[in-house]
Amino acid sequence: MRHFYLEAKPIKHNILSNLTTEALGYNGGTPGPSIIMRQGEWIYLTVENKTNHPTFVHVHGLPKPNSQNGAPAIEPATPRINPGESYTYKILCWKTGTFFYHSPEAFKMPQGLIGAFIVLPNNEETIPHHDYVLLVQQWEILSRYITSIL
Repeated sequence: MRHFYLEAKPIKHNILSNLTTEALGYNGGTPGPSIIMRQGEWIYLTVENKTNHPTFVHVHGLPKPNSQNGAPAIEPATPRINPGESYTYKILCWKTGTFFYHSPEAFKMPQGLIGAFIVLPNNEETIPHHDYVLLVQQWEILSRYITSIL
């Protein structure tokens, strides 16, 4: 069992060298930290919400019980994490692969709440020499959120 901590909070993010915008990030940045696990390990993923809106985290593509899915619309629902609260997800990483975690709320993922989630196989011989993660996001920037243009 391994424990990871994500803090969702407002940040300033440089989209271009001369464009800074208000965004949301995990642990002070976007994308958030890469979470790397081994097949068969349990992860306890504690998410603290320091935004002004309820949130939750969904690990996209990794099978898990609905109660740990990070999707409140699916029963039994994962609780929303209200502002100032935290929640700990408990997930068995039984499937290998490169996945991503995000807040599936419509307005949060385009604002930066996303990160890589990798489950490596137990067999050392099957691990690649290099693993590159490319996260592509669509940014929806309203002029009121732009904080600097040089």
